[in-house]
Amino acid sequence: MSSQNPTFLSDEFDLPKHGKELEFLDLDLSSDLPVYVDPILLYRSPLTQMNEAHTLIVEFVSRALKFTKEGKSSKAKRMFEFPDAENLLGIAEDGSGRGPRKKLAHKIYNELVCNQDIQKHGLGFLNELQLLIEGISFDLISDAAVQISKDVFINYTQIMCRAYKIKTTPSPTRYFDWDENDWDQKLVELPTNPLKQDEPFLLTPRTVVRRYPTGDYVQFYNELYRDLLYEKKRESLFHAFGKEPKIAYKDIEEKYRTKKEVVAYLKEVPAARREFYKIIRPHEETAWLEAFSAGEGTSINQSISPETLEILQSSFKGTKWASAINGLVEPIEHQFGLKRPRKKLAGAIVQLVELCKESLVLVLGKYDNPDSEKRLAEIKDFLGTKYEVVLIRDVARHEGDRLIDQVLKFGILARFVVIEDTFSGGQLFEMPSILSTGCITAILREKGKGSSYMSKGVGLTFANAAEIDYQLLKGNGIDPEDLRRAVSWAEEQYKKKIDQLIKMYPWKK
Repeated sequence: MSSQNPTFLSDEFDLPKHGKELEFLDLDLSSDLPVYVDPILLYRSPLTQMNEAHTLIVEFVSRALKFTKEGKSSKAKRMFEFPDAENLLGIAEDGSGRGPRKKLAHKIYNELVCNQDIQKHGLGFLNELQLLIEGISFDLISDAAVQISKDVFINYTQIMCRAYKIKTTPSPTRYFDWDENDWDQKLVELPTNPLKQDEPFLLTPRTVVRRYPTGDYVQFYNELYRDLLYEKKRESLFHAFGKEPKIAYKDIEEKYRTKKEVVAYLKEVPAARREFYKIIRPHEETAWLEAFSAGEGTSINQSISPETLEILQSSFKGTKWASAINGLVEPIEHQFGLKRPRKKLAGAIVQLVELCKESLVLVLGKYDNPDSEKRLAEIKDFLGTKYEVVLIRDVARHEGDRLIDQVLKFGILARFVVIEDTFSGGQLFEMPSILSTGCITAILREKGKGSSYMSKGVGLTFANAAEIDYQLLKGNGIDPEDLRRAVSWAEEQYKKKIDQLIKMYPWKK
């Protein structure tokens, strides 16, 4: 059956509630739902049962490590021969969604045996196997997490079936026998798929699923690895030629943005994996853009109102986040109820601010002048390799905002602000407001020039400002080394600010 004609669980079972109104995912039984169970969200779930599921996963890995150290290889290998998933997140006609087979089980076992870092430090989350084994991806991690904690999901399913009067039948299922440390089979009461009566399935809380992977090799590359590679290559070329080289991130990406390369690097530098998970663990709730799962400090039924969605779409028009936000109203809206108004928006706003502080940069300057437009474009292209760059004219303005309101809104949200001040324009009026709010601001001017003597010397008054002159290279391009100096200063100021705030406010620790 085509997913264009969805057959939702709530319709098939004639449930009184639908989509977001249900605590569990309102599955489209005709196709695989593009979400997966994340062990990190099991850990953070407001449901005690799901916390227990994560505890079981930790215990499972601990036992496997114990058996490998004791030389009980056959027992440890069998533990990772996970049964096929019970079509947890939809029933695909092509048979997708299968668990790791014996070959992958042996790969996992070999990793546990050979990886001294795992032997010493263990695994914080099952997700980390994505960074260590080429054949393991987030969908297999999802299958494995559910299979290990099958009893928890069975119990949850039975509770929901009783609550919503969903019929169950005795069904054979594979589960992990914690006494024998091996896989076994038993009959349990489970609902069966109305479209395929011989296939049972498990219900899944909305609070433990994501739409897009986290903690995988792509995120590791984007957040840590590419910057390390960039600096390594820059230093190497500088040493060889004695001058600052021109390097684009895309040149590095072509060779190194592969899972094979990331896995090889983490085998050489295992501490980088643990450091990476320290970084993403406190910030994992930015997944609200991915699936609107309820995490720590949020309500199970929290969602987003159509009014807020409209504001987000308007504010981020023209940025790389626009597609992600627009994607929230795809068919998955039925499961998460994104179009239904809710009052609890504070959590979503906090998470949006955190996301902006990670990578948003506001660029101000003069528009409608060929030379100034070219400078702004160069600055945007340079910053765009690492940051999400916003020019005020490229974003829609709410009818209740003055232009300066829009500037201040994005300035306060931004990690830092860059002002091109060679040409006289609106930035002369925007600069005092931006600086007085405490925004970290790098003011760039072509050497020997400037928009006005009135804007010079602001660095003497505002500690959060730096005035940086840049040279024009042959062809009138801005020297990237000057831009790099501006970014380095801004990043240093941002880190200092964080340190000072932590000392100032004890609860930030």
